[in-house]
Amino acid sequence: MEDTKCFFVSLVALYSKRLLNGYMCDMDKLWRDIISFRRLIRLEQAITSCQLKGKVIDEINKLKRRLAQTYSLPCNNC
Repeated sequence: MEDTKCFFVSLVALYSKRLLNGYMCDMDKLWRDIISFRRLIRLEQAITSCQLKGKVIDEINKLKRRLAQTYSLPCNNC
């Protein structure tokens, strides 16, 4: 879960940086991904308390991998 929080912080920082510097490329997509990350953090917190298993965990991991691959680079063609 620590990795997810780190990506979330990086993503919000990237959004803020683009906003401050006037780079408005893909801002809607970036915002949607920030919302996805926030949901993902909440889901990961619920995994243990709700004892989620099986397909739910697979879907969460798939989303996590997609977001991590997308934002492993500091700025995507901006």
